[in-house]
Order: sequence, then C-alpha cells, then structure tokens
Amino acid sequence: MHVRCPRIDFSNLNPRWSWHHEFAQRANANSVIPAYIEPFIVKVMHQAKAKLGADDRQLRDDIDIFIKQEVQHYKLHNAFNARIRAAGYPGIAAFEDALQARLQRIFDTKSLAFKLAYAVGFESSALVFAHVWFTRYAEYLDGADPDAVRLWKWHWAEEYEHRDVAFRVYKTIVGRRGLFGGYFYRVSAFLAVSLDLMKCANAIASHLLAVDRATMTPEHRQASEARDKAFMAQFRRDAGQALLNVLRPSYDPATATPTPQAAAYLASNEMTDAP
Repeated sequence: MHVRCPRIDFSNLNPRWSWHHEFAQRANANSVIPAYIEPFIVKVMHQAKAKLGADDRQLRDDIDIFIKQEVQHYKLHNAFNARIRAAGYPGIAAFEDALQARLQRIFDTKSLAFKLAYAVGFESSALVFAHVWFTRYAEYLDGADPDAVRLWKWHWAEEYEHRDVAFRVYKTIVGRRGLFGGYFYRVSAFLAVSLDLMKCANAIASHLLAVDRATMTPEHRQASEARDKAFMAQFRRDAGQALLNVLRPSYDPATATPTPQAAAYLASNEMTDAP
C-alpha cells in the first residue's frame, strides 16, 4: 500500500461531467458517502488500534497507511462535493448533514464491535463498486471530464490496495469470540450499512436529477427517467452477485485481486506516490 496525494482541480467541473448525465449524477450522489463515512472509519480504526496487542505490529502498520489513504479520499471528495453544491445543487447540504448526524450517533452509541463490522460492510461494498467501475463503466467514461474520472479511478484503485485491512482488524478484535467467529455480526452490520448508504445515495441522486428535470420538457424528462432506470437495472445486474458473495461465511476480501484495469491504473503515472 502507498499513500498518494493527487492534485485535482474541480473548480471548472460541470456536474453533468459524463455524456450520460444520469450516470454522472448517480456518481455525484455517491461522492457524498465517502466524505462522511471515511472520517467515521478513521476514528473507528484509531479506537481499534488501541486494542491491538504487541504482536499485531504488522496490522498496526497497515492501519496507519489505511488511515492516511482514507484521509486523502475524503479530502478530495469534500472538494468535489463543494463544487457540486456551488454549481447549482446547494440542496445536497441537507443530506450531508443528515448522514453526518447518523454516523455520529452510531459512533457515540454503538460498540466497537458493531462499528468495526459497519466499517467492514462499507469496505466490502467499495470493492464491488471498484470492480464495476473498472470493468463495466468504460462507455460512460468515454469523453468524460478527466478530473472526475481520475477522482473515482484513484479512489477505487486504492480500495483494492487496502481491501482487507478493516476485515483483518475485525477478525482480530471481534472474530476471536462468538459463534462462527463473528460471522453473523459482520453480516448484520453489512446489511445495515448497505441499507443506510443505499437510501442516502438514492435520495441524493433523486434530488440532483429532480433539479435537472425541473427545466426539461416533458419529453426530455421522460427520456432522462428511462435512461436512469436502465442504468440502475444494469448496475443491479453487474453488482448483485458480488454483493451476495459478501454474505458467504468464507468471504475474505484478501482474495479479491484487482482487475487488470485497476492493476494497470495502480501502476500508471497518474498514481504516483505523494512527495
């Protein structure tokens, strides 16, 4: 794993940065999620690190790099989201506030075991998104704004790099006890985080698309709705089986090797290390 600090300027970004505007707005909605859940995960990892034993030195070192990668992720997503708000969508701020409050309640009231399982749930979902982005979305990225594309490819490529860190922390702290090594607890938290974040992202996307459609003719609005419906149906087909795999008792993100596209991107000039 490496810590990278890409410099990306979103000041001139058009929120409809892909020719497929509905795809772009779905991605814009999803960008809100890491801006808040990744700081949450960073705090959880700090708590977990304090619980590790002296013989967990390698895991401690991996947590440090994992945290630094996550910090870079949410910083750039914050900048991206600020541009989306400023470019005509200030209403997403209410969704951001609600998500931040929801995650703060979880952090303040839930056990470390649940918070670790919740973090693993998000990281598991992120691997699915990474796979779909690198293998299924080339047509939507053709001719798209390179800064938006770089943000997402960099983020998803690094999800492959640190894919098993949260899982190993969970197994070390939680999996040592309980029936089936914490399996049912992990799955219940995965379902909880999936529901939370799916509802949030869908609500934000609906808002963004509603703003766009407010100035459309009825015919254009109908065409936009049809494109979005088709895209979401494709996403469910592409991601469904991978999401189900997370529910298997044998699930281990360490076995999820990067796709050739992601591996090439990790090795590219665009992924140089921070100075």
